[in-house]
Amino acid sequence: MTLSFTDYRYKPVFHVGPIWEESPGKLSRNRTDIIGTTFGYTYSEPLSNFPNYSTNFIYNFVGKEDISVVNGLFDSLKGRIENIWFPSWIADFKINGDIASTDTTIDVLTTENYSVFYPPGRGTGRYLFIYVNDSIWFARRLTGYTATKINIDSALGRNIPKSQVKFISFLYMGRLDLETIEWMYSSPEVASTKLYFVELPNEYTSTTTTTA
Repeated sequence: MTLSFTDYRYKPVFHVGPIWEESPGKLSRNRTDIIGTTFGYTYSEPLSNFPNYSTNFIYNFVGKEDISVVNGLFDSLKGRIENIWFPSWIADFKINGDIASTDTTIDVLTTENYSVFYPPGRGTGRYLFIYVNDSIWFARRLTGYTATKINIDSALGRNIPKSQVKFISFLYMGRLDLETIEWMYSSPEVASTKLYFVELPNEYTSTTTTTA
């Protein structure tokens, strides 16, 4: 695997699927406190009534090139200074039909995660991450939604069967939340690291398209 971090709206997107610390189970979050879950995932909601996410995942990398790319990304972001897009890796929607190349409306089912943590109107204006595999993913702005459909600002440009969509979630603008990267090596060319991200909700709003 060769890693690459493609830009979206002039900022890099971190899209490498995490390896969970434990087997994922039903997500349970307290809305007022920062808590850990079996996902290695934490959540808090500040007084501004805008969700502020901090995510903690483990990533395993094979090969010196991949490790070098991650270190290079960290350096290019100046640690925790520059912004980056990152998905929550929690399914806020479920695809409910194939996606045609020209579709700007996608059939979905909103999940418990969405209905609990995103009251009506909170999702519009945010951004979506549609994940197919390591080399195929899409990022789009959410322009409207109902319980069964979501509208995005531009079509994907290719046909995506429902069976190929692994999940779709919100895409967050944020930054790395660590001073250094620490690697644990199981061999000279195989290593794992924990990466922490925190959302910067003031970098976008529910009504504008500007992200940076």
